[in-house]
Amino acid sequence: MLGVPAYGAGDQVTSRVVNNLALNYRSGPEGLGHGFEGTVYYGAKYVAGRYADDRYDGFIDVVGFDLRQDVGTRFDIGVAGSVQHAWNRHVWSWSGGPSAGVSPAANVWLSAGYNIAGYRDRDFEADRYTRQGPYVTMRLKFDQHSLGGATRALFGR
Repeated sequence: MLGVPAYGAGDQVTSRVVNNLALNYRSGPEGLGHGFEGTVYYGAKYVAGRYADDRYDGFIDVVGFDLRQDVGTRFDIGVAGSVQHAWNRHVWSWSGGPSAGVSPAANVWLSAGYNIAGYRDRDFEADRYTRQGPYVTMRLKFDQHSLGGATRALFGR
């Protein structure tokens, strides 16, 4: 657990422990119009905070899924959903909606979607967009093969 000053007015410190697990199934190789892809994920965190003389703590978890279906070799459609639960306060929030994606080049994927409902969680939002409303995401894949090809193209080696 790491105490991090919140830099707001007054004396604030927040500590958190975060863990995330995702399981993915794909019906064929990536990038070949593999058909179907499904992901289920679970995230958990314990947060302890202090603001002046008040102390707050609690356990929050998120359970979610992503389902995608290829439409040809470059396009896909999908739906995603998740539920966030703050156990100490007995509060539930959910996020979900449709999306569409395109792969304009090898190792590049662009997607646009709309969440009908949503919530904000800074500890889990880097991996999945959970806020309400429209969004656009881009994913790039880098590995030793793609970076090696880029280096050879740039420097001729």
